[in-house]
Amino acid sequence: MIFKSVGLGLCITLVALWCGIISVAIFLAKLGVAVYFTFVNGEFNFMWLDALVYSARGGSGAGVFLGIGIWMMAKLEESKNKSK
Repeated sequence: MIFKSVGLGLCITLVALWCGIISVAIFLAKLGVAVYFTFVNGEFNFMWLDALVYSARGGSGAGVFLGIGIWMMAKLEESKNKSK
């Protein structure tokens, strides 16, 4: 999806995209640590629901700030290019 201007649609898309990416990264990191300790200890101890909730909370917290920050930088760049 290509946006013609830096508007609210781009902001929402960036926030949703980065929330999802960070949430998946956190979840996969927690799963990777659990798999590693399975090989070390021989016991798979992974709380799926807790990991999903934790990764969603962490991803949304970081993704909102990252998405809005990227959108603000794009908005500043657009306004700088319009003034030239």
